[in-house]
Amino acid sequence: MHPSELPPKHVYVLGNTDTAGNRAPRISALDEQVFHRIDCTVAASIIVTGYGIFEYVASVADDAAAAKYIDPLTGEPFADKDIFDDSDHGAGFYEKIDTEAMTVPMIAGQTMYGKFKTIDTNGTTFKGFAYARTK
Repeated sequence: MHPSELPPKHVYVLGNTDTAGNRAPRISALDEQVFHRIDCTVAASIIVTGYGIFEYVASVADDAAAAKYIDPLTGEPFADKDIFDDSDHGAGFYEKIDTEAMTVPMIAGQTMYGKFKTIDTNGTTFKGFAYARTK
């Protein structure tokens, strides 16, 4: 049997918590794992953290806000607001640091791929599945 025909491993059921603990409202990947796929069965927004999450940013308010994004010229978080606002940068898509959360709306039937460290349904009506794999 080809590996692609095997049932997936490390599947997590996402949704509102229940008294039996059958659905997880917030999950974190185990060490050396990431969630690589999220399937939505009931539409709502989720909150994710992880690697390679980009967001459009027009400007930042202060040094703390700038430090939430990675400088594409250095590969490190921005040191301060002035560097973010200089002529080499400015408005555009910037990668968030891996601990910074982002809210993502999802519709039923949608699948999102990435390298997520945490997934939080935040008490919404979201229901779905997350699949983990080794980094």
